[in-house]
Amino acid sequence: MKKSALIMLTAALAFTACQEMETTPLEEGNVLSAVIEQDDMTKTVMDDNNNILWSENDQIVAFMKSSYGHKYQVKPAFVGKSYADFSRVTSGNGNDLSAGNEWEHNIAYYPYSETIECLKSGNHYALDVVLPSEQTYVAESFGNSAMAMVAVSEDNDITFRNVLGGIKLQLKGSATITSIKVEGKNNEKLSGAAVVTAYTDGTKPSITMSSDASTSVTLNCFSGIQLKEQAATEFVFTIPPVIFSKGFTVTVTDSEGDSLTIETDESNEVKRSSLLIMPEVEVAFEPQPDIPNNEGIRYTATEKITLYHPEAFEQEIISHEYNSETQQGVITFGSALTSIGDEAFHSCYSLQSITIPDSVTSIGDYAFYGCESLQSITIPDSVTSIGDWAFSYCAQQSIIIPNSVTSIGIGAFFMCESLQSITIPDSVTSIGDEVFSNCESLQSITIPDSVTSIGDGAFFCCESLLSITIPDSVTSIGNETFEYCKSLLIITIPDSVTSIGVYAFHCCYSLQSITIPDSVTSIGDRAFESCRSLQSIIIPDNVTSIGDYAFYGCESLQSITIPDNVTSIGDYAFSGCESLQSIIIPDSVTSIGDRAFDYCRSLQSITIPNSVTSIDGAFSGCTSLQSITIPNSVTSIDGAFSGCTSLQSITIPDGVTSIGNETFEYCESLLIITIPDSVTSIGDYAFHSCHSLQSITIPNSVTSIGDWVFEGCRSLKSITIPDSVTSIGDYAFSGCSSLQSITIPAGVTNMT
Repeated sequence: MKKSALIMLTAALAFTACQEMETTPLEEGNVLSAVIEQDDMTKTVMDDNNNILWSENDQIVAFMKSSYGHKYQVKPAFVGKSYADFSRVTSGNGNDLSAGNEWEHNIAYYPYSETIECLKSGNHYALDVVLPSEQTYVAESFGNSAMAMVAVSEDNDITFRNVLGGIKLQLKGSATITSIKVEGKNNEKLSGAAVVTAYTDGTKPSITMSSDASTSVTLNCFSGIQLKEQAATEFVFTIPPVIFSKGFTVTVTDSEGDSLTIETDESNEVKRSSLLIMPEVEVAFEPQPDIPNNEGIRYTATEKITLYHPEAFEQEIISHEYNSETQQGVITFGSALTSIGDEAFHSCYSLQSITIPDSVTSIGDYAFYGCESLQSITIPDSVTSIGDWAFSYCAQQSIIIPNSVTSIGIGAFFMCESLQSITIPDSVTSIGDEVFSNCESLQSITIPDSVTSIGDGAFFCCESLLSITIPDSVTSIGNETFEYCKSLLIITIPDSVTSIGVYAFHCCYSLQSITIPDSVTSIGDRAFESCRSLQSIIIPDNVTSIGDYAFYGCESLQSITIPDNVTSIGDYAFSGCESLQSIIIPDSVTSIGDRAFDYCRSLQSITIPNSVTSIDGAFSGCTSLQSITIPNSVTSIDGAFSGCTSLQSITIPDGVTSIGNETFEYCESLLIITIPDSVTSIGDYAFHSCHSLQSITIPNSVTSIGDWVFEGCRSLKSITIPDSVTSIGDYAFSGCSSLQSITIPAGVTNMT
């Protein structure tokens, strides 16, 4: 018979109650005098009073006022003592002890490793070390090389200080224990690569674990330690100082390969140079009946996976067996499993493959979220729904969704960076928001005719996606659906689609052409922004509005036809379309947004219909624009032609009441301009740096001239300011080097 058990430590029994915890200080060490070139002391095992003693053949690495590490070994006379003399065994990197003299201090570290490196920074030294993921059981102590220590001294008298702390488990029972593994419930780092920092000012040493360090430590008991029924057997781990914010899990394995889990659910802290002593636990492996192999979940993993949410299966787990040699595991249940609930395998990082039994009908939200090693999964035909974020951050390259599935949740395959292909069955009717977002290896996908909607961001940042066919059943393309699909060359939008959402094709850098069907009535904000390879596009007759930034930065776009039904062109709609040479705006358009054609550097001519009333900033930076006719319907031209360096002449219609800020700024080729009697004010910088402007007539209707209005108009020779003007702004004529005469009316009360 196989045996397994699970012990849940509640607050009354567990180590989480403050009155039931013990913290026992460990000895910090004694200052030692030098023998030969260097004497050091390190800490390896404990005596009955928790003092640290030296063991035979203990070795340390010492950096003798330089970055070259040397090996030292304890002298036999000091074995079993808390102080020791050490003699040098080898010189690091083939250098003599006299080499270097780069530092003011000697640095020593236990245990010895030839890979340890040391760097100096300010008042501290940093050592790159590796904490072992497996430690060796020693009766009532910890194994050799387990308690890492570091020392800093200006001479050869060195005091070692502990870097780590420890956990002491106390187990009773009749089982023979072969291994014990500790791991935190919030992925705390416990072993592997780390940086130990030793300070020269007496500050206690510290340790920082690397981002790829391991989240577990195993105590190896080899052939086994027989527990006692009456008295507890102690098992001691050393680990970095850590706060287990959600508690931790202890997995105990016996000589028959069965395991038992001990858990605490509240916060526990391990402090440097102290032992966290846990209450006694009685270990009992209860016999369980054999379970048929075809009932349960089978998986492959580099280590036995930890289920943080066993309640997600909504029934009792009868056993959870794992064979470390074959790396195969099986989880069995009291009856046929019908669902894999929310977060069931959440963050099972070592999980590589899994087979779901045929009895399962649903996969819950976040079920396999963060299983970053999961490369293969078999979903049975019984499954009808895949929950939100179910396979996010998994590593599978391909996946087959069975015909039984009717819905795929939000972000179901989000950030599956290795996913190259996927088959969506005809049973699926909708593709949710962000389903394949950031699947950067996905090259092609077939969407079945059954799909009627594609959610927001469904293919966001699928950088390798080359082409896609959208079936006739789809009625809308959501927001950000194909955003950052940088390799997408071509796409066909069917006649069934009526709207294209905001950012829908934003930053599709390789997209060269696209046909928008007549069924589309609106193009959202930034829909084609930065599609820098897009050369031409036909907007269908049914479109009534072009959103803000809709074609912003489409630098290869040479021509575009705006249909007669469009009534508005959004802000920055065609800004940065540097290859656009001409455009016809139909009579239906009543508003052109702010900077709608900003920096269309190749645009030479444009016709603005009589229906437009405002062109604020619309053509700034159009450096090739030589002439333009503004219709009488326009009343506002604030900043409209700033930076149009080729513009030579322009007629402002009588309907304009003000020339706004920066309207003709940097129009370097502008020779002449007529301001109509309807204008009452000229804004700041309105003609700033119009270097070629020789003369200008300001009508009697103007009452104010803004700041810097004619600054830098170096060809302007004369100007008459009408009597109606009462205010002239700061630096209005600064830099007008050719100005020979100017008449200031008597009514001007403000001028700088």
